[in-house]
Amino acid sequence: MVAVDPDPLLPPTKPLCAAAPLRNPSGGIGHEQPDGALPFPVEVHLSASVTPAERSQAEAFARDRQGVSLKEGRHTAATALLKALDKQPIAAAAAAAAAENVSDLPLIELPVARMGDTFAVLYSGDGGWRDLDKELAAILQREGLPVVGVDVLRYFWTRRTPEQGARDLARVIHAYRQKWGAKKVVLIGFSFGADVLPAVFNRLSAEDKASVAQMSLLGFSAITDFEVTVSGWLSHGQGDTLPALAEVRRVDAHRVQCFYGEEDEKSACVPIGGGVEVIRTQGSHHFDGDYEALAQHILKGLKSRTTP
Repeated sequence: MVAVDPDPLLPPTKPLCAAAPLRNPSGGIGHEQPDGALPFPVEVHLSASVTPAERSQAEAFARDRQGVSLKEGRHTAATALLKALDKQPIAAAAAAAAAENVSDLPLIELPVARMGDTFAVLYSGDGGWRDLDKELAAILQREGLPVVGVDVLRYFWTRRTPEQGARDLARVIHAYRQKWGAKKVVLIGFSFGADVLPAVFNRLSAEDKASVAQMSLLGFSAITDFEVTVSGWLSHGQGDTLPALAEVRRVDAHRVQCFYGEEDEKSACVPIGGGVEVIRTQGSHHFDGDYEALAQHILKGLKSRTTP
């Protein structure tokens, strides 16, 4: 989107539709600045004839908002607009390329109508994108948190390394921060997805780690493997295992919440220690199907971790 010299007041006698709160100053119709990130990038250009009111409006809109750029120019408003539009095909192609660089990964997108500054990446269990993963993601989407699902069955059907998992997670984070205009990410994993997530997180760059507001582990176990196998489904043991418990203890405890069902004998949530938020629920590995409660705990934890 491109704007040149945005006027804070509009002349129509009827207000335009907008989600932002309406105000009625003298001399025109205006709307308050929308909260949070925008679902698309915006370029705001100031021409040589920009008025103080237009400049103030543009600066307020761009201030501390991801995906909005403010550019000063020496041209007339018409020339500034034409020059900006000439560059849009290139910018659009670059954005498309960034989004496409994860097309080789088994991802499921659940966007929302009004994007905020946070999205979730949800790693499924080893059964693939179904049941708990699918329903939990749909609830989070309904509550306004967009989700990128990772189908663990398809991704880990080929053996991976923690380092490769981290590189691919970084690609997902970068692609959807740009596509959805978000700054922060919540990492969620169920079962196999929960077991591999700490090791993957620990191998992210410092910058990518800093963007992770919360890590929610559901049905977490003490050891993990980086390949889905038939023998693993049949509980015949795993091949090259990794100590998931040791990996999660390397993560800042403030970021982590760990869910377990009171009947789940394999849960390793309590042994983590170190101040991790541990949430005990009814049921076993699938939490008695109360996915609504899981979603609300995740959202409550996110709010507490991101509210100043």
